[in-house]
This record gives sequence, structure tokens and C-alpha cells, in this order.
Amino acid sequence: MTPPGNNTGNSIPILVIIYITVIAACVLGWRNFRSGRADQRGATWLSVIFFAFLASSNLLGMHHTATISEMAGFWTTISVAMLNATLNWVIYVALEPWVRRKWPRTMISWTRFTSKGISDPLVGRDLLYGTAFGALLALGSAVAVALNGNNRQPVFPLLNALLGVRAELAGVLVAVPGAIFTALLFFFMLFLLRLVLRKDWIAGTMFVAIITFAGTLGSTTPWVDYPLNALAFAVFAFALLRFGLLAAIVTSLAGQILGLGSLLDFSAWYAGLAVLPFLLVVLMVGYGFRVSLGGRTLFKQEL
Repeated sequence: MTPPGNNTGNSIPILVIIYITVIAACVLGWRNFRSGRADQRGATWLSVIFFAFLASSNLLGMHHTATISEMAGFWTTISVAMLNATLNWVIYVALEPWVRRKWPRTMISWTRFTSKGISDPLVGRDLLYGTAFGALLALGSAVAVALNGNNRQPVFPLLNALLGVRAELAGVLVAVPGAIFTALLFFFMLFLLRLVLRKDWIAGTMFVAIITFAGTLGSTTPWVDYPLNALAFAVFAFALLRFGLLAAIVTSLAGQILGLGSLLDFSAWYAGLAVLPFLLVVLMVGYGFRVSLGGRTLFKQEL
């Protein structure tokens, strides 16, 4: 799981939450599959996208040799991607029938994407909002360092740009499955809280409190890390509750892609590659804006 904010605390509570959620998803997913209530089309779309991007990223990032170990590496990569894609399929099947009944608005844009494609105006809207929310999440790390948070440690940037085009592209591609899993997992947790607490705002508040505490426990700079992490998870919860699953996926995706660009230095030899994440985000914003207009012009033409 890739948290949307600064993960400065002990990882054990987060792992416990992940495994409890996954076990619950397996039980509910099996029941929904047996009863025939699951949206298998949407689940298949999601798992195929997850598999394709994770397998492509790992194949780009692995060390290739003209030996028999190349075959072992290939099949290991495919197997890991397939196993994780199946897990995401299960979580979606466990979640979707209940959400369709209780929270239908949160699935509308994802359903539009699976049925009409990326050119649907509602999909464009979620690209815009998700990218904006992702930019807020990416800003959290820099603010934490500026305020002497993050356990008083610097935030080390990802060094993909130093390794060349293949590594940088692999870093961009792996952000997609990371975003899907994060959004699905948090969505499942939010929905379980919603079933228990009955109110969206109470469920959202409890979600932010639980994940912030679990992700920040043990921090040596809690006066900075707790507020920043709470704000990051609140942004993510708002994206889920207000706009739905697709916007949450884009939120996590944009945050991770922007994190790849933290190595930016225009005087360095790798500056061209370090700019790539920012260009991708700009393209996402431009495409989302164009599609969200639904064929309308931005300015009314004068007669």
C-alpha cells in the first residue's frame, strides 16, 4: 500500500489493518461471487489494468541477461503481477455490490469508464479533481521537511531518473497499480466504517483518525506529522466520498507520479527525465479538462 501522505510512523499497525481488510474482502468477495451479485466486468477491467501496468513496470525494471535466469525472472514477474491483480479483483467484487446499493454515486464515473472509455466527460472531471488532490498530497512531504517534521529526516527523492529512461518509465508505470490498490483498500475500509457508523462524515472522520494514528505511531515529530498526515488522509477521504473510486485512484496516481519529479534540477544532466513526471501530470490535466467539456466550447461564440 502506498499511503497518500507522509508515512513516518511504525508500519506494523498499517500492516495489521491491511491484512484484516484483505481477509474480510476475501470472505465478502466469495459470498458476492457465489450469489452472482458482483460486477465482474468492472472487476475484470480493474484487474487487467493492474496486471498490465505492474507486469510492464517489473519487466522494465528487472535485470535482463542472456541466460536461463531470464526465463525465471520473466515468469516470477508475471506470477507476482497476476497474484496481486487477482487480489484486487477480489477486493472489488467484495466491495462493489454493497457500494452499488448504499453509495451508488461513488461508482458512477468508474462504471462510465468501463462502459464508455476514457473520453466520457465524467471521467474527465475525475481526472481534473484527482490530479488537483494528488498535487496537494505531493506537497505534504515538502511541507513536512520545511517544518522539521518527518522524524527530522530529509525526504529522499526517488532516483529513477539517474538510472535512465527504462527506470523512469518503470517508476511511472508502477504508480498505476499502487494507486489502484491504495484506493480500493481505503475505499473498503471507509465503506465498512460507513456501515457501522451510518453517517458519511462520521465514517470519514473515523477513517482519518484510525489511518493517521496507525501511520504516524512512533513518530519523533508528532506535532508536525499528525496534522499533515491527517490532512493528507482527509483529502483522500474527501475524494472518495465526494467523487468516488476513479477520482481516488487518480488522486493516488498523481501524488506518486509527482513524487518521481522531486529530483528536479535543471542544471543536471538528468533534468530531461526528471521533468517527465510533471509533463505527464500536465497532460492528464489538459486531457481531463478537454474531455470534461463534453464537446462544448470553453467560451460562447458571439453571434
